[in-house]
Amino acid sequence: MVHQQARGHCKFSRCPEPRNRALGLLSRQLAVTRSITYNLFFVSDVTIGEQFFSNAKINLSFTSHTSKVQPLAGVGPKAYVDNYGTARVVITKGSRTISAEFAPGQLYVFFNPNTASVGFGSYAPDGSRQLAYPIILGPHFGASPQLLEDLSDIITNNDGYNYSFETQDIAAVTDLKHPTLLADYVSSCTAFTFDPANGIICSPQAQPAGLMTDKGLLYIPENAFGWGVFWSSFNPPNDDD
Repeated sequence: MVHQQARGHCKFSRCPEPRNRALGLLSRQLAVTRSITYNLFFVSDVTIGEQFFSNAKINLSFTSHTSKVQPLAGVGPKAYVDNYGTARVVITKGSRTISAEFAPGQLYVFFNPNTASVGFGSYAPDGSRQLAYPIILGPHFGASPQLLEDLSDIITNNDGYNYSFETQDIAAVTDLKHPTLLADYVSSCTAFTFDPANGIICSPQAQPAGLMTDKGLLYIPENAFGWGVFWSSFNPPNDDD
């Protein structure tokens, strides 16, 4: 059943009855400095070293510290990036699993509500940021809105009254300094434009450079598609700096 809030109309799966929000409010108010790991799970073709996998399950992870999170410059307000950490990948196809660690300084994690995107970026040969390679989550044309798009709407348009309290609470902890969960469609490209009506639009591109791992170069094709999940969680206290 769809409920109506005091202001505005509810959207899909939004606006439940009011509840005790003490835990949600506390999570947005507390300043935390912790060891944290970001993950992004998706399904795609992938090449690592001399091995090619079709429709493999891929989990990218990035272990860092909340003290390393900074504003993401040049893309608008309330966007964040973590440039410093250890990036890893686990690729699973059937009974085969390959785990690899990326060479330092190639990847970073970011969240940008201005383009409704979150994920793992890299650097072009000229040092500029590639904010959609190897993989990001974001809206696609014709697809129903997902959680990431809803949260970005709350953050950029101050539109929380249209959404459930639970969704508003998640929007308050998207600064890469808290545990969170985001979901949307995947894109993989070295450059893209964002259209509020059409979502992420990958620009024509040459084959991106491979990303160096201890198992060889990793390539993710531009035609990566489907649904993905991004989440972050604090590491055990003994892993803190």
